[in-house]
Amino acid sequence: MQQLATKASPSAHIEDLTGQRSNKSTADVELTVMAEVASVYGDRDSPEALIVAGSLALGREPCKSYSGWGLVSDWGMDSKIDGEGRSGWQVGRISQEHGILTVDSKFDGNPMNLTIGQRIRIWPNHACVADAGFGWYLVVDSDLPDDRRDEIVDVWVRWRGW
Repeated sequence: MQQLATKASPSAHIEDLTGQRSNKSTADVELTVMAEVASVYGDRDSPEALIVAGSLALGREPCKSYSGWGLVSDWGMDSKIDGEGRSGWQVGRISQEHGILTVDSKFDGNPMNLTIGQRIRIWPNHACVADAGFGWYLVVDSDLPDDRRDEIVDVWVRWRGW
């Protein structure tokens, strides 16, 4: 998400997270993290949810365009964080192993409903930090038809060492 915020390299012309014209889209983001909703706190002044991903999975680096550690979409949603792909949630606070979803400050509307056990897709601020904690990566192909978009097409084992 940091690369989107800094307009690192051109691809598609869309509005970025700040509402400005951007040369990047989430189609350029190659890594997302799947997490599970552990608890939902709908009765708080502003709704929140507990997820099973924290700083070990997402890193602790901020992003210049919003105050959070990752943006959220439903795992099965179209994999874009612009327009209709935005869920209304962001990872607003983190601890080592857990995160708290808060309402996305850039979202206009009601956030998507969350349920305990639901899989969510998190777009971390810095992919290189987020991927460092994983030993292997499940590869999905976003070019597959909608009903196969979550199909694992390959498993990449992380290279360790120099």
